[in-house]
Amino acid sequence: MLYQSPHLSQKDFQCEPWFGSLYTEEDVSPSLIDLWKDHPEIDVSLHLPEKNEFIPTDFSVCSDGLDTTDTASPICILDEPLVKFWYKLDCT
Repeated sequence: MLYQSPHLSQKDFQCEPWFGSLYTEEDVSPSLIDLWKDHPEIDVSLHLPEKNEFIPTDFSVCSDGLDTTDTASPICILDEPLVKFWYKLDCT
């Protein structure tokens, strides 16, 4: 939550270590929490997106019979007149 006020002084802030951003912490009032729980109206335009069927879930690599032993340099696995495709297993 972002809150700006001319009534806060530099000494009221803490400094986060990574980016040096100034911030302060305050408790959220119980009345505001109750308002969030029992909201009067939900805007139907606010919703989670539909599932993206193109995001993969299987991240395994299929070798299709290729020798997958680690080599010092890439090997050419496809050599045709218009394309040359190189492969090297990354074991790092």
